[in-house]
Amino acid sequence: MVLAIEGTLPGITHRTPELGRIRLGEKKGNLPVKLKTFRLTSASRTTLEAAAAIYGGRVGPWEDAPDEGMWQLTTAVAELDVLIPGAAGAVTQSYELWKGGTCERRCDGVTERITGEPCMKPDPRLDQCDLCDVVTRFSVMLPRLPGLGVWRLDTGGWQAATTLPATLALLARMTRGEWIPAVLRAEQRSRKVRDPQTGKVQTNRFVVPVLDLPGATIGQLVEGAGLIVPPLLQLQEEPTAPQTAKEVVAAKRAQVEARVTPDAEDPPPPAPDEPRVVTGEVITDEPAEPVQCLSFDAEKGRCRKAAGHPNNHIGSEGSWKP
Repeated sequence: MVLAIEGTLPGITHRTPELGRIRLGEKKGNLPVKLKTFRLTSASRTTLEAAAAIYGGRVGPWEDAPDEGMWQLTTAVAELDVLIPGAAGAVTQSYELWKGGTCERRCDGVTERITGEPCMKPDPRLDQCDLCDVVTRFSVMLPRLPGLGVWRLDTGGWQAATTLPATLALLARMTRGEWIPAVLRAEQRSRKVRDPQTGKVQTNRFVVPVLDLPGATIGQLVEGAGLIVPPLLQLQEEPTAPQTAKEVVAAKRAQVEARVTPDAEDPPPPAPDEPRVVTGEVITDEPAEPVQCLSFDAEKGRCRKAAGHPNNHIGSEGSWKP
């Protein structure tokens, strides 16, 4: 990953240290073999041991490595959590021709970068050289591993060449941070091709690196970036037919019944034997007991002053009506 630092000499490209490589295959003899998981290679065995504790696998020496003292680890999982730089420069592409482990051509379709000469495609009418393969490189950080530096992944093919730069550009536009947390996944793909000579259909199987955000939705990503999203369009409802006279009457009846029907949430009326409390006074529905007249003669069983008492006086019982 290229860094621009003020106060340094012009013409010198500053790069973040490379801790290792993320690979999608291995060689068995002289034949390349694709893997279902990732293969990490590094000069630091300690770093790979930490990766094995997280992603599984066993660390071993890389026997046919281009440099001495290299180690390798084939992970047990097909996903790696990564950090992607939000600024441009995390991904580069070029047309390359490799022979015998060396790169003979590396160009952008116009200029060959090794010699500085124009692109050496055999037919100038072609958009690209039919002898070269497109190579996509991008660098990420593995935040759960020790060490200060990046891990680089090199991949060929049009699947990665078309999807990886577009995904990185989308993430850079929709996030605010300098580093974007993501998941790097190894996906198994296949393509059927017909042999022009035999006419038989063959299935080519390959692995493609894919960047994803499984822990967040696009809506959460947009909200975190502070982007303005237009509201969703409201679908207009289809016009309904006018109500018939019978339907109008039924609707009116339902409204009347709704007004006269007590609300289900209203408290039930008190039971007859329960006292009703009104402003601190207890009121019961039971009749008050009659108050006995003071002139009542218990021996005679009658009131001595039956005459002249009010109308609510009961002479024979010697009591007053309440």
